[in-house]
Amino acid sequence: SLLSSLLSAALSQACKTIIKHNQKFSIFLTLDSEVKFGNTSLNVVLKSSSTIEGAYFNNSVFQDVRPEVIVDDLYYKESTLYIPTPMINQRDLFWELRNIISEKSRDELIDEIKETNIELKESLENLKKTTSAKERMESELNIGREIQMGMLPLKFPPFPDRKEIDILALLMPAREVGGDFYDFFFIDEHKLCFCVGDVSGKGVPAALFMAMTKTLIKSRATDDFSTASIITHINDELSEDNTSSMFVTIFICILDTLTGELKCTNAGHNPPFIIRSDGSLTKLDELHGPVVGAIYVMTYKEKNVKLNAGDNVFLYTDGVSESMNEDGQLYSDERLINLLENTSASSLNSLFDEITNDISAFEGEAEQADDITLLAVSFHGNKHSNRDSREKIFVKNNLSEIETVNNRFEEIAIAQNVPNRVIQI
Repeated sequence: SLLSSLLSAALSQACKTIIKHNQKFSIFLTLDSEVKFGNTSLNVVLKSSSTIEGAYFNNSVFQDVRPEVIVDDLYYKESTLYIPTPMINQRDLFWELRNIISEKSRDELIDEIKETNIELKESLENLKKTTSAKERMESELNIGREIQMGMLPLKFPPFPDRKEIDILALLMPAREVGGDFYDFFFIDEHKLCFCVGDVSGKGVPAALFMAMTKTLIKSRATDDFSTASIITHINDELSEDNTSSMFVTIFICILDTLTGELKCTNAGHNPPFIIRSDGSLTKLDELHGPVVGAIYVMTYKEKNVKLNAGDNVFLYTDGVSESMNEDGQLYSDERLINLLENTSASSLNSLFDEITNDISAFEGEAEQADDITLLAVSFHGNKHSNRDSREKIFVKNNLSEIETVNNRFEEIAIAQNVPNRVIQI
């Protein structure tokens, strides 16, 4: 009958739901007659050794689901279905209950439980696969981050004995490993090479490409004082047989700490700034070639800039300007320029604090989308940088004067702090 079907469906649904959360449970059915009102109520009770949460009975049948209580250390829920006597008499109701607990109903319930177990097993297998894939991905990202951070100079100040310069760098990795990098090193006693780069892509491939790029820069710069030549050579190396189609943006500089002469090459990177000692800002917005690794056989150019004592060179990656807030707005170059023009920072550390705090305030609760890299070089000047090093020597037109010239040249070179290996040449 309709009542039997409704009751059976309700009980089946309750059992199917509760078995997902509880290993052991019991169902009790009781009939109560109200003589005064002539009604009969059907009480259905679920009892379990663990907490029973939620409504387990179909509300179209059982309207009164009582709150969860504890009886004899068992959690239980009780629902009551009131059945007016004119609708069905007690004898017929007993017959309906018998139909509910018949063999057929039990078989249907068992089938549903089996089906639920199969679904749970499949869900467990899918969960295992998902967890395994996630663990592999996290392991790959951790390896990439270790490669990335392990390749960077992290000791500051890096050259405490060099009073003519100060250097500070910072890399803030995003949730996923990217290919940002920075580097700085002396080519010879007075020429400082420093650079910032950003590799396309994420994860281990980007970290490996970054490591290869950084190694090539340092290797080439040991005997090459031209930033254009260095980038041209690296582009040839990276673009040849580049099956992965990866590329890297680079801004590289070579600073002569004696004279303040700065050579620089921009290969598709964000244009950096020179913060002058008077507070004015110079944007190095000239592009000297495309991204590195994309086009084989490219000749890059370079630019010469003069630094004065108190000037700061500031390099960064697009993780700064493209930082995003919760509304999808970008931090932008304009906001960075405004900060640099109005900064009250008295040191590179305080400047970096201003920038990172402003980015953090702008992002709010939004996650960091990309690596953020900052590098700044402060030029304090050199006591010999403004000195006229020209000397005049008067000698006779005689071969014996050669030794006199050599001795005088050596005196001048020593006074100008010229390296001994250069003097010997």
